[in-house]
Amino acid sequence: MSTVDDKQAEDLFGLATMGVFGLPMRVLPTAVTGISVGILNFGGQVAGAVTPVTVGWLADQFSYPAAFGFLIGTTLLAAVVAFWVPQWAD
Repeated sequence: MSTVDDKQAEDLFGLATMGVFGLPMRVLPTAVTGISVGILNFGGQVAGAVTPVTVGWLADQFSYPAAFGFLIGTTLLAAVVAFWVPQWAD
């Protein structure tokens, strides 16, 4: 049984992933769209597995501010890189 909060979380997740998975379909040729979405999904899965271990290690070895600094730094790096990704197919 799902609560209202669970449904809202699912809806927000859908909105967040829509842009991520929609961009390759808009930018890349249709011949490579499937492989590109697969690579994108693979990268997300690897990040989901590696990040908790990395953050835990940073918190144990250094401090929680270092662990959260890592998260902030990688988020800012992703935002900066996103500006260089073409938004339209040539």
